Amino acid sequence: MIDAVLGSLFRVLKRPSLVFPGIFLTLSQVAIWSVFFYANDTLPRFFYELFVLNIFPNAGFFETIFLLVVANPVEFLVLGFFALLWIAATLWMIFALVLAVEKKEPPLKSVFGSLNHIGKILGLSVFYGIAMLLFAVAMLFFIWLFILGGIIGSIGLVATILWLLVGVFIYFKLLVLPVEFFLGDEKITVALKKSWDWTDKRLISTIVFAALAMLVSNIIVSAGILVSDIVAIDAVSIFVVFLAMSFGSAYFGVALIAYYSSGQ
Repeated sequence: MIDAVLGSLFRVLKRPSLVFPGIFLTLSQVAIWSVFFYANDTLPRFFYELFVLNIFPNAGFFETIFLLVVANPVEFLVLGFFALLWIAATLWMIFALVLAVEKKEPPLKSVFGSLNHIGKILGLSVFYGIAMLLFAVAMLFFIWLFILGGIIGSIGLVATILWLLVGVFIYFKLLVLPVEFFLGDEKITVALKKSWDWTDKRLISTIVFAALAMLVSNIIVSAGILVSDIVAIDAVSIFVVFLAMSFGSAYFGVALIAYYSSGQ
C-alpha cells in the first residue's frame, strides 16, 4: 500500500508522459463545466425552490420530484448528460493509464487508444450514473423527511446519516472496479463481483490507501496553487494550476492501478 502511494509519485516523476491522460481529463472537465454553466443556469434555483421555498408544500416527496421533472425536463436531461460526461472522462483517464502502466503503451497513444474501447467506458459510466442517481434520490428523500421536523424529522436525520455511511462504504468497495474492468476482458457484472470480493479482506487497507493517495493528490494541487499565487503573469499562473491538477489526477490513477495490481 505504501509503495502504491509513494512509489506511484516517483513513477510519475520518472515518467512525466504519464501526466498526458491527466491533462486530457482536466481539459475535458474544464470543457464540461464551461459548457454546462453556459448552457444551463437554472438548476441551482430548482434545489433552492425545493428545499428553501418549498414550492410544493402539499406534495409528497416523489410527487414533488415528479412535478419538478415534468416542469423542467430539459434542465434535468442536461444535468444527467453532463454528469455522465464527467464520469466518462474520469474513466477514460483510468483506462488510458491502465494501458500505459500495465500494457506498457506510450501514454499519449494510450489516451487515443482507449477510445477504441469507448463501449466499455460508456457502459461503466452508465452503471456508475444509475448507481449515483439511485443513491441521490434516496438521500433527497431522507433529507425531505428531516425537513418535515418532529419525530419524522428525527427519523430522517438518522436515515440521512446512515445512508451517507452506506454511500461511503459502497464508494470504497467500488474503488478498484474500473481497474478490474479495464484490465480484464469481462462483463461489468463479473468485474463488479471480482472487485467487490477483492476488497472484502482489504476494506480498511483500501480506505487508508484512498485517504493517503487523495492527500498526496491534494498536496500536489495545493502546491500548484501556491506557486501560481507567486507568479505575476496570469496566463502562466493558470497554466501552473492546470498542470498541478493534471499531475494530481494522473498520480491518483497510477496509484490506484498500482494498489490493485499489488494485491493480485
